[in-house]
Amino acid sequence: NIAGIFQALKLSNFSIDHTANVVENLFVNFKLYPNPSKGKVQLSFDVISSEDILIQLFDIRGRMIDAKRFSASSNTFQQELNYSSVTKGIYLLKVNNGNYSTSKKIVIE
Repeated sequence: NIAGIFQALKLSNFSIDHTANVVENLFVNFKLYPNPSKGKVQLSFDVISSEDILIQLFDIRGRMIDAKRFSASSNTFQQELNYSSVTKGIYLLKVNNGNYSTSKKIVIE
């Protein structure tokens, strides 16, 4: 019984460590589709910084599978990313633009 589990934990002995809190700088108009996909995905968002855009693909073990760098040449980033050569599975797509970053799960079928 769930209530019994929580009582056994003695919740009064628990504390929350605020240093573990991760604040993610979210992009405006962020779109990643289709998801799931066969490997080709469209990525678009409003560019926040004039610094380069770095896109990294990680597998579920945390290994970097691919990295691409693009210049932030306009106010909107729009790019087709082709991951059709990677093994089917669940991946994490990390997008950086200056001090802004976000990570999204994508599924390759």
